[in-house]
Amino acid sequence: MQTQLIIIKMIKDKYTYKLTYLSFLRPAISPIILLFVLIIIYAFLFQSFVNVDNTNIFWIIFMILFALDFVPPLILHINYYLTDKDKKITIDKENGIIIYSNGDKLDLEFKFSDIKTVELVKKMPFFRLPINGYYYYKIFFEAGHHILISSMINFKLERYIDKSRFEEIFVYFPLIKN
Repeated sequence: MQTQLIIIKMIKDKYTYKLTYLSFLRPAISPIILLFVLIIIYAFLFQSFVNVDNTNIFWIIFMILFALDFVPPLILHINYYLTDKDKKITIDKENGIIIYSNGDKLDLEFKFSDIKTVELVKKMPFFRLPINGYYYYKIFFEAGHHILISSMINFKLERYIDKSRFEEIFVYFPLIKN
């Protein structure tokens, strides 16, 4: 009976994060909802322009607003997917170890104490945009190297690392650049 309890505790203290269908769709929920709302608004606007001889103005406005609302999240979504498609993060909370796997290219095991700083890069918090759900971590180690983990993995590093090591970086467009 004691052996079973130890095994359950070991499994309980290990957490694995990777790109799943749900974590892939989560950042896109806000842009998709906004897209549907805007299509409904555009349909009402179109009805008011139908009586006018020139509907070209409506289509120009529609294309500009559609591009402003849909293209930036699409760019970030593709960028984050390409960054994290093969990554897997395993946290051993009891021993303070993080195992980082980037497909078969890189397996890295490090302790929480090996982390020098963590930059949380996200959009400036001025107003609500469809790209608010996109952010990424840039984790710097004492040895001098760093790794990138995006919000698509659905991983909250703040749960495991001391908050004093975090630095929030605000940008206009949180595109991941190696």
